[in-house]
Amino acid sequence: MRSVIIIIAYLAVDINVEANPTVYTEYGKVMGLYVDNARIFFGVPYSAPPVGEHRWKPPRPPAKWSPSVFNATRDPFACPQKCHLPPHTCPNKTSEDCLTLTVFTPLTSTPASKAPVMVFFHGGSFRQGSGYSLLQDGRYIANHTDTIVVFVNYRLGALGFLVSGVGKDAANGNYGILDQRFALEWVRDNIANFGGDPNKVTIFGQSAGAQSVGIHLASSKSDSLFHYAIMESNPLSLPLRSRLGAEILGSYFAAELGCKTGDINCMRSKHVDEIVSAQQNTSTKIVNPFRLLELFEPWGPYIDGDDITEQSIDSFTKGHFQKKPIILGTTSDEARANLFGAITEPMDKFHYYKYVIVTLTIHSYKVLHKYPPLSSGDQREKLSIAGHPYLFACPTRDAARHISYHSDLSIWTYVFDHALSFDAWGPDFNFCRH
Repeated sequence: MRSVIIIIAYLAVDINVEANPTVYTEYGKVMGLYVDNARIFFGVPYSAPPVGEHRWKPPRPPAKWSPSVFNATRDPFACPQKCHLPPHTCPNKTSEDCLTLTVFTPLTSTPASKAPVMVFFHGGSFRQGSGYSLLQDGRYIANHTDTIVVFVNYRLGALGFLVSGVGKDAANGNYGILDQRFALEWVRDNIANFGGDPNKVTIFGQSAGAQSVGIHLASSKSDSLFHYAIMESNPLSLPLRSRLGAEILGSYFAAELGCKTGDINCMRSKHVDEIVSAQQNTSTKIVNPFRLLELFEPWGPYIDGDDITEQSIDSFTKGHFQKKPIILGTTSDEARANLFGAITEPMDKFHYYKYVIVTLTIHSYKVLHKYPPLSSGDQREKLSIAGHPYLFACPTRDAARHISYHSDLSIWTYVFDHALSFDAWGPDFNFCRH
């Protein structure tokens, strides 16, 4: 059924407007699709294209297309990336003109419905993934819960998080987070016409998307744009880079492109394929040998001192977060895919000791006592067992305790360990089958 739906999305070019759902936005009318028991509006622009001189600039409103009707019936472009994710998760096509969102509604939605709204930020280590894939399809939530579901594209990798240069034309990073907030502003201003209630908005996200939710929870700039939050597997022990660390990575990136450090004009002149290639080639660069965990997420948000002022785990510990109902939890054996994806070669005992000691420093002795290396074989197996509580389970429980301590909120935690009923991993993720 899913494959048929996506084929329809590709072929739906010459469509009778009267036979398809249409909704007004502040930029003009959009035309979507009726599928199963839902309506879908694919790839609706919430920002102008971040291209040319607007590459590495904050998002800005799109141009109005009225009186024309925007065709939202086709599978949308994702942001540029080199995707290495399980099947049905990578996008079919990419473009720098990618700041769009996809809206799923029940068939019966009208502007008078005032249904709850859920806005999803996808995962992918801030380098890959998209706001629409077959594995993450919002029509089922919309249909079964009478909810408006919005999936958001945001800039990824170097295009979304480069820090380089000085002055008004510098690349100041965190553009992916600015994109997400801009999409939330679009939801506030337009979702009522799709049947949603802008006063009942839940943001939720998985992995890097959950990190994004945590950042918005700690930011006063996002406060008025949502009312509930769900964090699905936020790797709270994974550190955000410092400004200096982000600048060093930016210098590696510029050199890979053949540009001088901070030469934004040179970097803007490069083709997007060169940008993605340079991004990949610098992803394994060690910026800080005492923070090897940064290799799990080389491109992503950094502490800029303005929008992001501290590590997310510290925001919860200190009570520096918006006091709103929150759900947070993890998936069993969560670190395995991240670790095997970041460390692609088998690990010996020496490197096992090295990773544990460098990462955990004064606590490494206790950890090595509880999680000694295997007697032989690939030590990544044991490191993933030790890594799961460190990266996910323990900091999530710690955050839940502090959220409860600092407020009288209703909070919920969960562990997801349901065995998938289909091959969701494919040939490149054999290490996730046990």
